[in-house]
Amino acid sequence: MHKVGDIVIFNVVEEEDKFKVTIEKFILTFPKALFYSNDDMWVSKDDSIIVIGATDYFQTILSDILFLELEKQVGDEAIPGEEIGSLESVKTVLDIIPAVGGVIVAINEKLEASPEIVNKSAYKEGWILKIKPSNLEFDLSNLLTAKEYVQLIREKAEKHYERKERQKEI
Repeated sequence: MHKVGDIVIFNVVEEEDKFKVTIEKFILTFPKALFYSNDDMWVSKDDSIIVIGATDYFQTILSDILFLELEKQVGDEAIPGEEIGSLESVKTVLDIIPAVGGVIVAINEKLEASPEIVNKSAYKEGWILKIKPSNLEFDLSNLLTAKEYVQLIREKAEKHYERKERQKEI
């Protein structure tokens, strides 16, 4: 547990199939069955297809998602680490950066009309794209487990609150 004054800004509860993380007033979940990128994307393996979406942390940062823009289409090549689009909210715009490369075989078309699905169901209905991977084992070796990702989120949260505290002092 990490506190600033009386406010708990970060707490982790490990359950059988997921981690529940509290950051301020937000309760986020990170399923253990998924892989995670440093760019706040999740990856699941479904036979020979990879499903990619935005993590609960990513969608919480954005808040109410208003718009999804993808620069790639079905049949295009996705390259790990290269931006393929963005999610936009009232607060900010964040890039969508796939952690696995290969040919895009599906795009979640529901998100065009209702991008807020990512806020409501980040790990199920809110998936962004599906890829037939070109170098799966290599790409997966560069991803994080849920436990490692939770540690990354802890570090990000601590840096954020340290900056906020320094700004108060000014």
